[in-house]
Amino acid sequence: MKLLISLVLLLNIFVLNAQTSDYNRKGLLKELRGYIKADNYTKVDALIKSSISKHSEAKSDAELYNIWMNANYNLALAENRKIYLSTNPDTVKYMDYIYEVFKKWQDETLAYHANYKLEEKEVKTLPFEERMKRFQEIINERYGKKES
Repeated sequence: MKLLISLVLLLNIFVLNAQTSDYNRKGLLKELRGYIKADNYTKVDALIKSSISKHSEAKSDAELYNIWMNANYNLALAENRKIYLSTNPDTVKYMDYIYEVFKKWQDETLAYHANYKLEEKEVKTLPFEERMKRFQEIINERYGKKES
């Protein structure tokens, strides 16, 4: 009986831990917007990295990748300002940010296309004469019939 009770308690603990670590998209986006308003892009970058590593739903969220890409873009702009104002620029950091912007764009594009549903269409191959006939009809509609 004690074993059964301890198993039930242990199971409840695991369930509570799983519920607290669920992906809260709305809360995350609200927190990110707050950091963006405060121009704290390093915090945005760190928060998105941690949420993508912890939650599989975040890996396929295209909006999250877009925010991440914009945060890295703004970090790169800050480094770019340092370069042009000659205030101890860190060119390696700048290039890393530019590379991260590219990677985020690539990941966002892949996440978008991963959610796109493909449909099977049957391709109908027409004989050469039929294709030429349809082509002539289209040309005649667009440009009028050629008089010779």
